[in-house]
Amino acid sequence: MPSRTRRFITILPLLTLLPAAAAHADIINVPADHALIQNAINAANPGDEVVLAPGTYNETINMMGKPITLRSTDPLDPAVVAATIIDAQQTGTVITCNSGEGLDTVISGLTVTGGGIGLRCFKSGVTVSHCRVRDNDSRGVYTLLATAINVEDCVFEGNLATGFRSEQGSSITILRSIFRNNTASYDGGALHVYQGSLVIEDCAFEDNKTPITGSRPPVDTRGGAIYCWADSLLLSRCTFSGNLANFGGALRTYQCSAIITDCLFEENTATREGGALFNSDASPAISNCRFLANTASSGSGIWDSAGGGSIVNNSLFLHNTGIALRYDSASPLVTNSTLAANVGGAILAVYTTGDFHNCIFATHAVDPVFFANGGTTTITHSLIEGGYPGAGNIDADPLFVDADGPDNIPGTLDDDLRLRPGSPCIDAGDNTAVPLGVLIDLAGNPRFVDDSATADTGLGTPPIVDMGAFEFRGPCICDFDHNNTINLDDLQTLLFTFGTTVAPYTAGDATADSLVDLDDLQLLLFYFGSNC
Repeated sequence: MPSRTRRFITILPLLTLLPAAAAHADIINVPADHALIQNAINAANPGDEVVLAPGTYNETINMMGKPITLRSTDPLDPAVVAATIIDAQQTGTVITCNSGEGLDTVISGLTVTGGGIGLRCFKSGVTVSHCRVRDNDSRGVYTLLATAINVEDCVFEGNLATGFRSEQGSSITILRSIFRNNTASYDGGALHVYQGSLVIEDCAFEDNKTPITGSRPPVDTRGGAIYCWADSLLLSRCTFSGNLANFGGALRTYQCSAIITDCLFEENTATREGGALFNSDASPAISNCRFLANTASSGSGIWDSAGGGSIVNNSLFLHNTGIALRYDSASPLVTNSTLAANVGGAILAVYTTGDFHNCIFATHAVDPVFFANGGTTTITHSLIEGGYPGAGNIDADPLFVDADGPDNIPGTLDDDLRLRPGSPCIDAGDNTAVPLGVLIDLAGNPRFVDDSATADTGLGTPPIVDMGAFEFRGPCICDFDHNNTINLDDLQTLLFTFGTTVAPYTAGDATADSLVDLDDLQLLLFYFGSNC
């Protein structure tokens, strides 16, 4: 073989690498390189970044199916995001993805406003981060037959016809975002999802609503924050406050497989049923959640209807107005939950049976349990003030740490419903009723803790689970006023009782020998300033 041919064959593999080696991502600046955003997108190659200087851009743009990034100069600076605005001035959709875009098409650090729709995705995907989507008249985001949509660290505010609507098969993930003051005429003020899957983590939903309009006849609205008719919903570490609808002030689920964990539902309102949650033909798994001061005509915490029934564990229902849990033709299962000071009572069973185990029903002004139209309730190993038939049930004072809270008013949100030493709820539950895999209580502490000072009256192999949402942890050394902090108040208690005999772990006795002496003082000074 001629030497020149051999040399060509040797370098041929290297030649094939030249285009890849030569390719690199460019930054295209607007308006420095292109006056219009759309012209910059048209000129961009895969991997390029189109960077907008602060200012207002009155355009409607299309991402053209390109795997590029459209961003502000600093997406992590809220002031830059607020000052970098794409405003369609009500001439159409602000940003469109309809050419097969994927998650490698990125929109970051922009304010998107003035559209009929802020961002529209059709048979496409997109990643949106650190954006403000506000004041759009026909949805903040709308996706139809989309592939995957990822949203991170965004704010959706003041949008009409819902903040975010997804239909037919989209896979939606929303992380660390805020939905505030969005409105829909019918369902889902902040978020409306039909089919597909939805994951929401570490988000806040505030003051969203689906109010009754002036239509005749009036139209019932559902899901002040979220309306979910999806295949699946995973909702974790989210807060819902001040949301409003006819049914489901915060959330409505319909034929949806939902898992809801570590969420707070506070001061949401349904003008009819389901102050926080309204579930139809659905069985959401709800764990480690707080339902506080929600309002409805009935089911102020949760209303289950038309089949299914919520599966609730380690949750708190406090000071809700309207019976806290109502179930019509649905069968909930509730374990290790605390229901207290709910105006109108704790449970209303209509047509069907609910099951409650290891729960506390306390400080209600009326009987906690009601029935209608043949409804029944099975309750076992629970504390019910006023009594209720069932294995292991007791009628007693639960001995909460501070049942009326620092304001000394029972039934307000500062009530501390953990268990004090000597509570009859300690080691009195049924281990077999605790769902498999449950290892912590509502406070994040171990779910099974044996109190050596309390006789086991519950069912199972020790340690026996406590009744209610909070497991008793044993004495908090030196915290004599039960406020979880070792401070001057505790020192004052010890000095006042110094040299006297008291009950173990009370009034200055930190060593449980009943004598308040130098050993107790030494221990308190060691722990002084710490939290339990």
